[in-house]
Amino acid sequence: MTLYAHVAGSTVDTVSALPRLYFDGIEWHDWRGPGPWRTEPADAGWFPIMLSPRPDDTDTTTHDEKVVLVDGVPVQTWTARPWNTAEVGERDDRLARAADRAAVRALVAGINASIDEAKAAKVAAQAVVDAVAPTTVPQVWARVKDLARATRDTDNALIGAEQGVKALAKYVRDQ
Repeated sequence: MTLYAHVAGSTVDTVSALPRLYFDGIEWHDWRGPGPWRTEPADAGWFPIMLSPRPDDTDTTTHDEKVVLVDGVPVQTWTARPWNTAEVGERDDRLARAADRAAVRALVAGINASIDEAKAAKVAAQAVVDAVAPTTVPQVWARVKDLARATRDTDNALIGAEQGVKALAKYVRDQ
């Protein structure tokens, strides 16, 4: 969206999108369509603003925007100033919320990894069960041991997922 400045005399009195309807004191102008218009926006004092990139904020300064006339053209300018107390509080709150979101994402990723591990262990256990049927008695005991190990691995993975869910719930409750 292009921003426009309304210039009255030698000062910018309004900054906005080009208004749909504008009354210049004599008649109404409708700029809804692509033109041509009875009166061009520039004829009514509306000029597109030359935009400039906003400088990055630092730990100590932020920037305020102002539109000024430079050689009759509205230009966006940025002035550095120190953060005020309210802005520092808002910035710290925003950073804390971002850290909270990152912590929750890490907990959820850990829970999902534990669930994936449990699913893999379950598949391994099923493979052992499927292999038991066509074996001899000594091989059955070996397969039973494999099954016990796979069951233990599944239990451990599910315990990890359960602990992750509890940690997530505690984290959310404490926030």
